[in-house]
Amino acid sequence: MKTIYYYLLAIALSFSLMSCGKLNLTDTTDSFSLSSINTASQLSETAPPKLISKLEQNLTSYKPQVAIVFPRPGTKLRETETNVQLSVKDFPLFQDERLGLGLNLHLILDNEPYIPLYSLEEPITLENLSPGTHTLRVFACLPWHESLKTQGAYAETSFSVLTETEDNYPQSDIPLLTYNEPTGNYSAEPIMLDFYIKDPAQENLKSGDTIPNSVKVTVNDESFIVDQWQPIYLKGFKEGNNLVQLDLIDSGGNKIDNAFNSTVRLITYKPDLPDPLAKLVTNQISLEEAQAIIDPEYYDKLTQESEVESQAEAEAEIKLKTKLKTKLKTEQETETDTIPSVEEPQVIEEQVTEETVEAIESNDSVVKEPELENVEKSKESASVTEPEINNSEFDDSQLLENSNSVNTEAIIETDVEAIKAKDSVVEEPALETVEDIEKSATATESEIIDSEFDDSQGYQIKAGQKQ
Repeated sequence: MKTIYYYLLAIALSFSLMSCGKLNLTDTTDSFSLSSINTASQLSETAPPKLISKLEQNLTSYKPQVAIVFPRPGTKLRETETNVQLSVKDFPLFQDERLGLGLNLHLILDNEPYIPLYSLEEPITLENLSPGTHTLRVFACLPWHESLKTQGAYAETSFSVLTETEDNYPQSDIPLLTYNEPTGNYSAEPIMLDFYIKDPAQENLKSGDTIPNSVKVTVNDESFIVDQWQPIYLKGFKEGNNLVQLDLIDSGGNKIDNAFNSTVRLITYKPDLPDPLAKLVTNQISLEEAQAIIDPEYYDKLTQESEVESQAEAEAEIKLKTKLKTKLKTEQETETDTIPSVEEPQVIEEQVTEETVEAIESNDSVVKEPELENVEKSKESASVTEPEINNSEFDDSQLLENSNSVNTEAIIETDVEAIKAKDSVVEEPALETVEDIEKSATATESEIIDSEFDDSQGYQIKAGQKQ
C-alpha cells in the first residue's frame, strides 16, 4: 500500500516534494488551488485484485506488434471521413460474449476517450473530422483494459483534413503522456488508474520501471505523484461523478508541454451501473471461468476436452463390458469343465441304482414265478393224489411213502431253489410260499380227514409239509 500525501502549504514559485513509493503528494500552485484541497481524504491505493493478478501471469508470453497502416504520417485528406486500417501481430483480438471482455486494442483520436477494438475484420470509420491536424494513437490492452507496456505495443500517426494546424500535433522529441484509465462508468471498486508514456530518451522503458518524468494524479480534490510505470488500483471514489486528471511533470514538478500531456476525464461510480469489470475486480467469478477472457480458444478446448472425456468414458465402458463378458465366459467355461467331474458319479450312481432296482425286480420275478409254479404243481399234485388215494385200494403205508416222496421233496426242493436264487435277499415271497403250502396242506388235511384215512397218516403229511 502506498501513502497519499496532501497539499500542505502553497509557496509562490516554489514547492517541496514528499514521496513514499508510487504515490507522492505535491504542493504546487500551477494547477491546483488551495480551495481544492481535501484534508479528509478517503482515497487510498489497494493491491490488484487476486483474479487479475493470476490471469496476468498467463499473458506474459504475448509481445504484440501494433501498426497503423492508414492514414500514414503526414497524410492530407480531402474529406472529413476516412477509414482507419490497423494491423496487430502476436496478439489475438477477441471478446468473450458472456463476460464482455477480451484482448483488445484501444484507439484514441486526438485526446478523446478510447474506443475498444476486439476485431479488425470490420472497417473502422472516422466521421465528421474537423479541418486541421489530427493524431491517432493505438496500443494493445489486456481484458481489464490495462495497456501493455512492451516494445511495439504502441503506435501513433498524425494526419490532416483539408489543412494543417498546430493543434493535436505532439512533438516527437518530447515525452508524450497518453491517458488510458479510468474512463466511463464503474459499479465496483477498486478502480484501475493506467497510462502510457512515450519517452524518446527512454525507448527501452518497460512496465514497472521508474519513470524520469512523473505523473501527477488528481482525483476530485486530491493529488498524488506516480513515479513508476505501472497501473495502480484505487478505492474511495465518491458515489456519482468523479473528476480524474493526469499531468506529466518533470523532476522539478513542472508540466512538460506537449499535446495531450494534460488530460481530464469525468467518470461515474455507482453500484447499480452496468460494469463488465465488476465481477472481475471483486473476484466474483472463478479462475476457470475467467480463462474465457484471456484465451480465444477456451470454448473450443472445452469442447475438445469434453469430446475426449466422452470418448474416454465410452472406451472405458466398452473395455469394462468386454472385461465383464470375458470374465463371464471364463466362468461359464470353468463351470462347464467342472460339472462333469462332479455330476458324472451321481449319474453313474443313479444308473447303477436303477440297474440294481431292475436286477432286484428281475430277481423277484425270477423267484416268484417258480414258487407260484411249484405251488400250483403242489396243488395239482395234491389234487391228483387225492382222487388216486380215494379211488385206489392201496395200503396206508404206500400212501404215506408216496405223499412223503412227492409232496415233501418237491416243497423242500422248491424252497431251497428259491432261497438260492434270491440269496437271502427277498424273504417275503418265501413266506408267502410257506403260507400257500400251509394252506395247501390244510386243504389236503381236511380232504384226508373227510376221506376215511387215519389221523396219524394226515399228521405225518402235515408235518412233512412243514418240514
